[in-house]
Amino acid sequence: MERKIPRQQRAVSAVDTTLEATAQLLEQSLDGHVTTNHVAARAGYSVGTVYRYFADKQAIFEAMIRSELARQEAQVAARLADPDIDTVEGFARVLVAAARTPFKGRVKVRRALMLAAASRRDLAALLDDTLERLTELFVEAVRSRAVDCARVPPAAGRHAILRGVIAATRSAALTKPHLLDDPDFETELVRSLVQVFR
Repeated sequence: MERKIPRQQRAVSAVDTTLEATAQLLEQSLDGHVTTNHVAARAGYSVGTVYRYFADKQAIFEAMIRSELARQEAQVAARLADPDIDTVEGFARVLVAAARTPFKGRVKVRRALMLAAASRRDLAALLDDTLERLTELFVEAVRSRAVDCARVPPAAGRHAILRGVIAATRSAALTKPHLLDDPDFETELVRSLVQVFR
């Protein structure tokens, strides 16, 4: 949990720098282990400055997850609004690209944060709420603008749409990270979404 809500630009910058420093360390780490001392040193701050905003390493991880979910939701919403996209496949590619490359494509960061959040019900609920909103945005974009949309899935089908893609990319991040860069993997994920609207 964040200790102090940053309001001034300097404080916002300190938080952003801390999150980026943590991401860099996680991406370079062999085992996903970092400490607040490591983070402070990488960020160029005293550990006291880090503790001013974050109670501990887990609070930093939580902030990174929350920040990434908000960033992805805004990015996907903007891409789904692109007037040049008018096919189910085009809209599906927007979702698949977002699912394949969170945290700026940093696979080790994604893996470490997935493991850190695995037992956190509040973060699981946050992810589920975000997926629900993104799924509804996706379905509405396809329904209203895809020229090749033949059907709109029922509520149960909509629930499975994005969660299936997320489950596949999570599994790849944990066990077969090379798949995240494989064009065939992307094609199959897109195909799985397209079929729902056929």
